[in-house]
Amino acid sequence: MGTSCVSWRAEGGGATRAGASLTQERWLEALHKALDVARLDNKKLAQSLEQVVLANSTLQANLDRARDQPLNTISQRETELAEARTEIGRWFWNLESMKLQIRKERDSVKRLSQREISELRKALGLVI
Repeated sequence: MGTSCVSWRAEGGGATRAGASLTQERWLEALHKALDVARLDNKKLAQSLEQVVLANSTLQANLDRARDQPLNTISQRETELAEARTEIGRWFWNLESMKLQIRKERDSVKRLSQREISELRKALGLVI
């Protein structure tokens, strides 16, 4: 059924089946390229997130150890605790920033893919 529609359109509109196929291949190549780039970016961001999570875990362990360890003076303990909290806060915001970046990139790639798919569907709709 699809072949007869393409043949009919090709005769009436001057389009060729090969031209439609080539256009579709170009769109699919663009979509695959965008998807590959998004996957690579996500992989890099995931690795960065793993590093941040590991660092956060280490800092949390250090903080826990500092809480359990008797210190010479209360002021020393308060200073170390304040430093650890500050560093944990920095890592927390780095992690949140990376999550936001991943979300933005994922949404951007999704919108681009949806737009390209929509354009491909429109292009195929004209050919079929």
